[in-house]
Amino acid sequence: MFIWRLAHNSLPVKRNLARRGIKTETACPLCFRLNEDCGHLFFKCKKAKQCWRAMNLEHVRADLELCKSGEETVARILNLEQHEQNRVFIWLWRWWSARNKANDGSKLATVSDICSSVSFYLLELEQLATNCKDKAKSPSARWRPPPADYYKINVDASYHEVSKQGGWGFVARDANDIFLEGGAGSFLHVADAQQAETLGVLRSLERIVELGMTRIILETDSSTVGRAITSPGNIICQLLQFFTGRSLTITLQDSMLLEILMDRELYSQRQAHDKNLLFI
Repeated sequence: MFIWRLAHNSLPVKRNLARRGIKTETACPLCFRLNEDCGHLFFKCKKAKQCWRAMNLEHVRADLELCKSGEETVARILNLEQHEQNRVFIWLWRWWSARNKANDGSKLATVSDICSSVSFYLLELEQLATNCKDKAKSPSARWRPPPADYYKINVDASYHEVSKQGGWGFVARDANDIFLEGGAGSFLHVADAQQAETLGVLRSLERIVELGMTRIILETDSSTVGRAITSPGNIICQLLQFFTGRSLTITLQDSMLLEILMDRELYSQRQAHDKNLLFI
C-alpha cells in the first residue's frame, strides 16, 4: 500500500495536505528549509541525502531525484537489480516511518538507526524469499508417485483450539503426478487436533470410495493418527478393507493445496453463516 501511494502521489506530505484544502505549515518537518512534497522528502532533503550516502546509494538517489512523477519513480526502482530494489523500497518505507514520528514531535532517528533498520528488514525479506523458494521446491522433492494403477491420497486437517472447530482436505493424484480430485470440509465441534486429523481421513476415504478408486496409498503427516486408524476395530481400518490394494504412508507432506482447499471451505462456511443459508 505504501508503494502504491508513493506511485500515485497520495502520501499525506505537507504539500498534498495543503492541496486538499487542509490548513497546515508546508515546511519539511525534518530540515525545515523547503516545502515538503514526496520529491523533497525522499530525495532532496539534506537529512535524506545523509542516509542515501550512508547506504552507498547516492547514485540511485541522484537518478530518482530527476523523476517527474511518483509512477516514474517507482518504475525506475523496479528496473534496479533485485537486491538494490529491495533496499530502496525498504529505505523509503523506513524513512517515511521516521518522518511520521518526527512530525508528531518525536526526535528524528539517527542515520545509523535508520540504516540498521533497513539492513534488518532486508535480511528478513531475503530470508522469507529463501523459505518460499524452499517450500516451492519441496513438494517435488518429497512427494513420491505411487506405483502404476495406484492412486496416492494426501490427507491433512486443521484444528482451532479456542473455537474447537476444524477443517480437512484431501488431494488425489496418479502415478504421473496428475491431480485427479480434491475435497475439503469443516468440523463445527472437535475435541482436539488428533480427532480432526482422524475425521479428516475418514471423510476423505468416504469420498474416495464414491469415486471408485480401489487401489490407493493413503498419506498423512500424523504418526499418531496413522497408528490409530490401523488399529483393529477402528472404523477407518474397517473401511480400508474395501480397497483392493492399500497401504498407509506417514510422511511430512506439503499441504499448500490442501490448505487452499480448507481455507476456501471455511470461507464458504462463514459466508453461509452470515447469510443464514446452507450451501451444498
